[in-house]
Amino acid sequence: MLRTTLITTVLLVATPAFGQGLTTSKAPAPSAPAAPPAGAAQPPDADKVKRLYAEGSKAADLKQWEKARSLFEEAFKLDPRPKIAANLGRAELKVGKAREAAEHLEYFLREDKEADAEAREAVQEVLDEATAKIGMLRVNVDVVGAEVFVGDRSVGTSPLEGLIFVEPGNYTVEARLAGKTPVSQKVGLGAGSKLDVDLRFEGPKAGTGSVGVMGPVEKGKATPETEPAWRKPAIYGGIGLAVVGLAAGVGFSVGVATKNDEALAEVARLKNRTASDQTICPEGPTDTRCSDLRGILETRDAFFGASIAGYVVGGLATVGVITLLVTGPKKTADAQKPVPSVTVAPALGGLVVSGTF
Repeated sequence: MLRTTLITTVLLVATPAFGQGLTTSKAPAPSAPAAPPAGAAQPPDADKVKRLYAEGSKAADLKQWEKARSLFEEAFKLDPRPKIAANLGRAELKVGKAREAAEHLEYFLREDKEADAEAREAVQEVLDEATAKIGMLRVNVDVVGAEVFVGDRSVGTSPLEGLIFVEPGNYTVEARLAGKTPVSQKVGLGAGSKLDVDLRFEGPKAGTGSVGVMGPVEKGKATPETEPAWRKPAIYGGIGLAVVGLAAGVGFSVGVATKNDEALAEVARLKNRTASDQTICPEGPTDTRCSDLRGILETRDAFFGASIAGYVVGGLATVGVITLLVTGPKKTADAQKPVPSVTVAPALGGLVVSGTF
């Protein structure tokens, strides 16, 4: 359970320590800069950092989490000390930024050497909640100095320290080194999953890499191709939209035919009531004697437009479902389930739906 105070003794005690001879520093690591060295000159923005931290703490007490996150983030940029990172991570988790929260909470545990066991346990508790919502990678590269990318994001140079936190999904993990061909590995991670990725520039398996599972994986083993979480809902949603669209098209087409019959019957009635040497509706569309006919024709035209829209929606949805089925990931030894397929076609009085689900 998330502790609401998030270790007051560790986090809020930082406030009076802002003036104690710390400097700001910026490290290249994307998750958080390195901690400022002790004993260095006082940062010029110490008063501003103290104010931002106090305002952020007040916003957190009022559960104004987005405001607290923004204030702690600004303070952390000016003075990247671990205690501010822990507060920032807690606020980020509250506003749904689990990956960023994990990075800053892990930074606190790695950098704050003075925190006592109770403080570290409390931060670890919040970190566990954050990592349950995301995926984690440990990337090992067989050479030093290679830049590592997860998707389009650079996560540092080898050897990498600690875990890399990512949102659940499919990624290409790649290492780049001047003078060598990049090596990569495709992986898929679910919420709470941990994967170990080895990238090798040299040796018999150079360029291929290997992946070992370090923990539970919700979306399946790490494979060259894994099914995205949105794919099946998109397929079933497309099937439903196709059925509804085509059903609407058929239904409104029946309505058009019915209104045509009514219009012909109304024309025949008007002919019977009009002399043979006179025209029907001599005053044109505004003739009140033809108001019923005009209403029938307007309804028929509306039904016709709706039927066309239904067929278009149903047709596009069917094409989308077929595209998803054709371009889906290849089957692997761990995923031999049948791929859903569906055929929807209009028939007399309704629709025919067939396929495998």
